[in-house]
Amino acid sequence: MVAYALALPAFLPPLQPWTIGLAGGALFSFDASRGLDGFVYPALYRVAAPFRGLRVPARFGALVLACVAALAAMGVARVEQGFADVRWARVAVVLLLGALLMEYATTHQTRDLPSRAPSLYAWLGQQPSTVIAHFPMPRPEALPGPEADFQYFAQYHRHELVNGNSGFYPRHYLQLLERVRRFPDERSLNALRNAGVSLIIIHARHYQPDDYGRVTTELEGSDEVIAAGTFLDEQGTARVYRLRP
Repeated sequence: MVAYALALPAFLPPLQPWTIGLAGGALFSFDASRGLDGFVYPALYRVAAPFRGLRVPARFGALVLACVAALAAMGVARVEQGFADVRWARVAVVLLLGALLMEYATTHQTRDLPSRAPSLYAWLGQQPSTVIAHFPMPRPEALPGPEADFQYFAQYHRHELVNGNSGFYPRHYLQLLERVRRFPDERSLNALRNAGVSLIIIHARHYQPDDYGRVTTELEGSDEVIAAGTFLDEQGTARVYRLRP
């Protein structure tokens, strides 16, 4: 937020042409970063073929930040010029830079991921080519859920997934999430079958204990699946079921 505040003095009169250009570029890029929810990207998608292959429109946000950074630099220059005494101008600049450093002094939480395949993914790597559905799948209104984790571990088995995470969610993926909302009911199992799924994997660590017990109990009593084993995933147990064709 400090950078945006520093950009404001750049708009004080006399207004420079490049200020207007940078502001326009920031607004254009911001709307484009909204993807299909904006106005710019859908128009570009219709008239410019290269934009149809753009996987993550949100990356237009980098251009927004570049424009804001340039405007903030111009704003700081305006603040510096407003002081008759150069010493006070320097003090002001140092204070502003200090405010920026304080805002950017954040701690990013990370977690270490295994460099070797846990037993679940090692076992999957030995299976014939198949299509996998990892559960829990997120609800459409609560994306992305743990989908990125399932994508990461796919490097150990190279099978196809119905799970996925990106800056753009295809309509058929959102429809599948809606159809498996009450998994493992008959509608959800039919939806998975129609999507070509052969293996269903239930990850205990992503469920509440009661929900995990309910889901696995219903699957164990279903004639639609066959239990294929229990394995260790990254941090807990996972049960694998084969979906009958």
